[in-house]
Amino acid sequence: MDQDVSRFKRLERVNEVIQELGLAKCQHDVIGDPGRLRGISGGEMRRLSFASEVLFEESNSNAEQHIKVKSQLYYNDEKWV
Repeated sequence: MDQDVSRFKRLERVNEVIQELGLAKCQHDVIGDPGRLRGISGGEMRRLSFASEVLFEESNSNAEQHIKVKSQLYYNDEKWV
């Protein structure tokens, strides 16, 4: 996300992505360390990875369309709500 976007707007966008990708129930959970510490599930890990990618590339003009297409693919693949 661009540095010129205010902190409030960034947090607002982060919360929107959390809701869109069904990560609200695990937003305060530990991510985990395979073999050492149990954390979020594999599906949640994939959605978190995607959310990070989306927020990082937010300045891209195609970001909104990219989000819709990829989130639909994740929804169809994992049946998350």
